Amino acid sequence: MNLIQDKWISVRRADGAADTIAPFEIGASDNPVVDIAAPRPDFRGALYQFLIGLVQTAFAPDDDNEWEEKWKKVPKCEELRKAFEKLSEAFELDAEKGPAFMQDVTINRDDKKITSHDMGSLLIDVAGGGDYFIKQNNFKNLCENCTAAAIFTLQTNAPSGGQGHRTGMRGGGPMTTLIFSEQREMILWKNIWLNILAIGEKEFVLPQKLSADVFPWMGKIRLSNEDYKTFPHDVNELQMYWGMPRRIRLSQINKNSTCDVCGKSSAVWENYRTLNHGPSYSSTWQHALSPYRLQKEKDGSVSLIAMKGKQGGLSYRDWLSLSFGNTEGEKASLVVKSFNERKYFAIEKNVHAHLWCFGYDMDNMKARCWYEHTMPIIHLASNKKDDFAGVISKLIAASSDVAKILRDHVKAAWFSRPKDVKGDTFFISGSFWEDTESKFYSLVEQLRAAIESEKPTAPVLSEWRNTIISAAEKIFDRFALNATDEPRNMKRIALAAKSLSAILRSEKIKSINALKEAV
Repeated sequence: MNLIQDKWISVRRADGAADTIAPFEIGASDNPVVDIAAPRPDFRGALYQFLIGLVQTAFAPDDDNEWEEKWKKVPKCEELRKAFEKLSEAFELDAEKGPAFMQDVTINRDDKKITSHDMGSLLIDVAGGGDYFIKQNNFKNLCENCTAAAIFTLQTNAPSGGQGHRTGMRGGGPMTTLIFSEQREMILWKNIWLNILAIGEKEFVLPQKLSADVFPWMGKIRLSNEDYKTFPHDVNELQMYWGMPRRIRLSQINKNSTCDVCGKSSAVWENYRTLNHGPSYSSTWQHALSPYRLQKEKDGSVSLIAMKGKQGGLSYRDWLSLSFGNTEGEKASLVVKSFNERKYFAIEKNVHAHLWCFGYDMDNMKARCWYEHTMPIIHLASNKKDDFAGVISKLIAASSDVAKILRDHVKAAWFSRPKDVKGDTFFISGSFWEDTESKFYSLVEQLRAAIESEKPTAPVLSEWRNTIISAAEKIFDRFALNATDEPRNMKRIALAAKSLSAILRSEKIKSINALKEAV
């Protein structure tokens, strides 16, 4: 199967019909494709990245004017087919002699160091073994379509895989942030195009011929058995979309069976082989689709670390850094930055784009959960951004402190020795973030309007103080009476409730008090 020429991506068309397409069919047609309909959420996120990488590599605009032109006039399928076809040799899923997509064809059956795996081990929520939410590997057979999606998903998100089995270019389980619109009239092409950078923005060099500089599997693999790193200057930076940290080789195909992921009857792959010491990417890479934070190293140098999924998922406490970056060294992804600074002015005013954030929460090799979250995009004049970010930081700082205080007091209501209690209590603070989210974004819009019109922001801050205090007290009441392993102690619950109200309204918590002082 060739991933450029053949139909393998499951989609939904404008009339609601399900279909399977080749990548070039995201172009203009009478019944356009509106979304990817993958059988797994991680496949869907990966396939969006696959198409973004393909368009960025083969069809990137020279400048903002060309970007706007192709936004307004969607290219025909035939135009995209001609552009993508130039790369087709690099996208053979299986090839006995030539290159195979994201695989090391030098791995042979007789090598004593190889390890053989069933196909379920390509799936990140299965590969860690003893995983959190898949109790056993029931994925033995994968059709060609799901195999291609699984290989790309693993190579893009690769978590720790044991000695010499490298993590992805962004580290294991990176967070991805895309610009996205769920409006009914929004077609897939436009959601892909919103995340494409003009060549000059990143100084990309479009490949004139197929090479391992962009597609690592097209030449000699840069082995890392002696901690050999791959830096951006060693290859073409477009390799960020095609990183291949794992050495994989598909092994055995059965011509007639059922895919354990999508349920379709077809030819299925049954196993694959691996070797360790694939390419090891340096921390100097900045992938266009992920937010980053600056980290100081022991030698005084500074590294870029891609943000990862985290326990409890995302909430509005992460919104500022993902949308704009912050003063603590966190940077929005390049595609988000590009949208805010360059593309927002070119799209139609009735297009309501937002941030689509997704990724695995990994505990080393084990997947705890797959998270997806959408966040609004707020646009304001560049000379107002610092003032806006400063006020938002106050809201989030106060909320973070209230969430922690709430969690501590619920534990104090539940247990006689709360500090000695082990276990996950993130669900308590998670309820706080969830219950206050809609109000937060409502006040964010009020703040934007106030700052742009140079009106006082104090009333909004005061309202937020009242909101988070009231929410904490209501959530405490909801949780405090829930059963625990200890007998319910009403006196202890009453004392914890009194203490919670007192501390939230006291002068002790500076972040909360700062909202009051703003009045």
